[in-house]
Amino acid sequence: MNETTSVWDRLDSLSEQELDALLVAAASVLAEDDQEAQQAVVMPPGPAARELRSELEGAGVEVADGAAEGLVEDEARSRELALATLRELAKQPELAAEIEQAYQERSRMMAFDFGLITGPVLLLLVLKLKRVKIKKGEGLDVEFYEAKGDVLGAVRTFFGA
Repeated sequence: MNETTSVWDRLDSLSEQELDALLVAAASVLAEDDQEAQQAVVMPPGPAARELRSELEGAGVEVADGAAEGLVEDEARSRELALATLRELAKQPELAAEIEQAYQERSRMMAFDFGLITGPVLLLLVLKLKRVKIKKGEGLDVEFYEAKGDVLGAVRTFFGA
């Protein structure tokens, strides 16, 4: 892995292991101070799919029957959804920097099991968030509504009704 190249520049060429590590890093940054969001991260696939459908419909996205469940079960589509969601998160510079720092820290660890954060779970996490606190020492809160709208716009096609 080239440490000088940003993970965001290599997003489309990340290995499965690297993408898994980035998803876990993103989830850890996003859910750090949000108890409800942390619960979404550990949901089993069935309840996560139902919750994802509910959150999407609540945000005005039409979800075809079985679309959320299909994404949870289809690894290739889950990867596409993860990449689309990550691309939108990367457009927030402070958030992107915080996620990349968490990713770099995880990449230096010897463990290879990063958990099971999937594209649908990351999207569910994004939908549940109200704000993200980054730059922990400086206590900078980032309102997440704009990013959430951008993520929703980018993933609408995955749920075509």
